[in-house]
Amino acid sequence: MKSLNEAYENKELFYWCSSAGDIMMPGDGKRFIMHKPKELPEAYRQLYDQYQSEAGEGRRHVVSYQGQPGMLLAALYDKSYFHDICQERAGIPDREFTPSLDQFLMDVAYQRILQTAAGIESDPELNGCTVLTGENTDPDGHEVCLFIPNDKAAAIDGIEKAFYRYLYTKSDEIIIAHIMETLLS
Repeated sequence: MKSLNEAYENKELFYWCSSAGDIMMPGDGKRFIMHKPKELPEAYRQLYDQYQSEAGEGRRHVVSYQGQPGMLLAALYDKSYFHDICQERAGIPDREFTPSLDQFLMDVAYQRILQTAAGIESDPELNGCTVLTGENTDPDGHEVCLFIPNDKAAAIDGIEKAFYRYLYTKSDEIIIAHIMETLLS
């Protein structure tokens, strides 16, 4: 398991194409520049043409990770998801969540995400892929990502199904709700 935070810090991960199909190029910075698929280097253009889609279970990005082309599956665990869990499973209303309780909730959630990532990492169907976890890497919360190297990209549909079996599980929801309910009782 790798740290998405460190991958960003060390500039090991570059998004050539977002899950929405927006193409980026090195040097664009924070500016939005319209690029066409034909501008992509060959390996990334092939990934874009063959596997980038908004139709799958999750968000698919064309990326390079540690200099290697591939696809990145990304799942966001945002604060509102955890608030909903606490409300639905433990009856905790949003008004109960102070900034410090929100922080505690997100800390608990991240620990569960690390356990989820360990399960993903040990799944034989996902051998050769790299699990990355991001603590607060999105403005709304944490992320779990799976880097699929170029040589495994043809199996992305099956890999995506295997990856998503581990995410947003009822057992994780029950555990998180129980911890928060116990804390507030």
